[in-house]
Amino acid sequence: MDSSYEHPETLEETTPPFILNIRDLVTDFIGDYGWYFLALCLIILYYWQTIQQRLDRWYNEKSDKEYAAKCKKDPDWMRKRQLEMEAARKKMQEEMDAKAALHAAKMKEKEEQRRAELLASTSTKGGQRLGSGETSSESANNTEPTRAAKKTYRPEYNPLMGSGGSGGYRPPRRGCPGGGCG
Repeated sequence: MDSSYEHPETLEETTPPFILNIRDLVTDFIGDYGWYFLALCLIILYYWQTIQQRLDRWYNEKSDKEYAAKCKKDPDWMRKRQLEMEAARKKMQEEMDAKAALHAAKMKEKEEQRRAELLASTSTKGGQRLGSGETSSESANNTEPTRAAKKTYRPEYNPLMGSGGSGGYRPPRRGCPGGGCG
């Protein structure tokens, strides 16, 4: 072996020069133009909603133009697509009609059941008098309604009119907050 080659005692891990150059370039850019870059970012954030709306509109116009060009180029494709959409709508309408009919049948069944229960409850207790204002259980217990069960109303009293007297809320007078105006 050649004795001129000497192995270093410790190995040092050094960063490659191209990575150092990129790091230096980025730090120099941030040092020179950092405030401008920050201002640009803040302006973009401030106008992001407007920019997003314009981009969406541009994408929609682009897709509409592509769709129109495709329809103009191939009218059979357009007709086929319309027929498929009609079939899908018809299928969805049939499903909704079936669900509506099923719901109506269930509601009718519930109403019939309720009516049958009401008829069964009134027929077993001997019925009730029309206009008596009492339930069937009260009419079975006593034949004459008591005075306490009747509600009495004063014809001149209307709860929506207030108390009618001088009582009630009156707002405070408007005056100067310090008391020394004028």
